[in-house]
Amino acid sequence: MYNLIELLNNRIHKIERSIIPKVIKIDEELIKKVKDKCDDLYDYELEIEIIFYLSNEHSNYDKNEDNILTTLSESVKNISVSKDFYPYNETNHNDFVNWDNHIFKGQYHCWWFHCLYDHTNLDFEDLLNIGDIFFDIHIRYQYLYEK
Repeated sequence: MYNLIELLNNRIHKIERSIIPKVIKIDEELIKKVKDKCDDLYDYELEIEIIFYLSNEHSNYDKNEDNILTTLSESVKNISVSKDFYPYNETNHNDFVNWDNHIFKGQYHCWWFHCLYDHTNLDFEDLLNIGDIFFDIHIRYQYLYEK
């Protein structure tokens, strides 16, 4: 199980490193639009939604269902303001680093992997059943027209 958990964390970390630069670019563009006096964009919200699906090899997989194990949502507005925007700054988010003799004590855990085991109702056994991972980047453009 240790190696499978580490492989899943590495997979999620690779995705995290791929998505975050895209979101930073979007955030930079939105900040410019808000500051631009010629643009009537008043404000915005920027969020990431990460959807984890049950592996199609799992016995409970049903091709007629959505097979979602869990979903994580995070606001990433202003992520471009700091290159070390916490929690995406390569900090080790492993809750077990200070636990004596814990099997995951020496592992690095990226933020989204940490969220899976600490912010959802999934246990480590459930994590081993993750198949596809889907990302949505949600932008809400906010306009204000005062009286």
